[in-house]
Amino acid sequence: MVIRKGFLYIIIIMFSKMSYSAVVIPLGDNFYILNIGNITSCDNNYLNLCNNATECKNIDGYWWSNNTCNNFDEPIHCNVLHQDNCLLYSGTYKAITYTHYYRLNMATRGNIFLNIAHDSGYSAIYDEDLNYVSDISSDPVQLETGNYIIKARYSSPTSGVLNAYIANQASYNKLESIISGTYKATTFTHYYRLNMATRGNIFLNIAHDSGYSAIYDEDLNYVSDISSDPVQLETGNYIIKARYSSPTSGVLNAYIANQASYNKLESIISGTYKATTFTHYYRLNMTTRGNIFLNIAHDSGYSAIYDEDLNYISDISSDPIQLETGNYIIKARYSSPTSGELSILF
Repeated sequence: MVIRKGFLYIIIIMFSKMSYSAVVIPLGDNFYILNIGNITSCDNNYLNLCNNATECKNIDGYWWSNNTCNNFDEPIHCNVLHQDNCLLYSGTYKAITYTHYYRLNMATRGNIFLNIAHDSGYSAIYDEDLNYVSDISSDPVQLETGNYIIKARYSSPTSGVLNAYIANQASYNKLESIISGTYKATTFTHYYRLNMATRGNIFLNIAHDSGYSAIYDEDLNYVSDISSDPVQLETGNYIIKARYSSPTSGVLNAYIANQASYNKLESIISGTYKATTFTHYYRLNMTTRGNIFLNIAHDSGYSAIYDEDLNYISDISSDPIQLETGNYIIKARYSSPTSGELSILF
């Protein structure tokens, strides 16, 4: 397009979305170009002029997604410009299609947990050249230093979830620290860190357990299964893996035997106690030797009486129980978290 202004001509040249202007002076049949310049181009003020990822990546803080250049809602999927999104860290990864590939860098030899909900059975670990390395199961996998490709093949493109935990100090420090209390599931697999300041017993009761929950040391070496019985642990740091069959109904109830935990328990006297979760712990003080009635409605069958250190004393039944003078812990494990009820008389 040519615009005449007096003896000057302004020529506007359009290339795709890019506009250039040139000021010229006519000299007979010829013309002389005084100046040429870019009117507008792809920058943070003219994002609509960005045609591709190559142009967009030159703008600091912006990226190319959905055929636009933007600086918000960076996509969770990976691409050639954002390969960090493909790098697998300790965390949760939700499926958006049937098959996902992730890259994993093992800076040192170590163990890794990969737990896949709605796994099709074809998930596996490969090296960079796609040579088979290992299947993915409920157990940790030991990998040598190097780069790997994780293939997560889901049976559902919307419900599939990959939970990853890579054994290193940074990952351990980011885990939620578990103390005596109740922890509700928000996904299929949760990892918690546990510090045992002294040797002692711990209760871990999981509602809607998938059967693959367990206790590991910091390096993901197996320590113990999780069951209805207390587990004795040595002094040290541990990882609790809670693997639920339901990502919304699962609940972990923890009780660590120490004086602080005991003092926080509800003190039980003659009366009725209604359930608010699957497992309740109560403290009972017997000032003298005597008999006690404990009746549990909607009992799961795993209720029992323990001493302060979680040493087993007695099951709970319809018969009265004789207890010596001392302090006790009553574990009431219900089959219903809302209908359960404990009645006590002594």
